[in-house]
Amino acid sequence: SKFETFGMIMAEAIACGLPVVSFRTHGSEYIINSHELGIICEENSDLVGSLAKGMMWVLNRSYDQSEMWSHINNRFGFKEWVNRVKMLYYGQMQ
Repeated sequence: SKFETFGMIMAEAIACGLPVVSFRTHGSEYIINSHELGIICEENSDLVGSLAKGMMWVLNRSYDQSEMWSHINNRFGFKEWVNRVKMLYYGQMQ
C-alpha cells in the first residue's frame, strides 16, 4: 500500500517473524524502525523495480524471529497498550 496510517498488517507480519518490505508511509516509518524488521523502499519513477530491489534485499538477509516478535510485543503488545491507555486516562501523555 502507498497509504497506511498505522500499519497493523506490518506489525502482525513482523510479530510472526516475517520481515516487511514497504514504501515510505507514516505507518511504515513508525513500525519499521530498524533493518532488523524489514526495509522501506523509496518511491521513484520505477516503483516495481524499487519494490523488487527491497524484496531482494530482505531475501538476502537473515532475521531473528524471536527478536522480531519481542520488538513488536514491547512496542505494541497488550501490556504496552494498557500502559498507554492508563497514561492517557490519567493525563500523563505528552
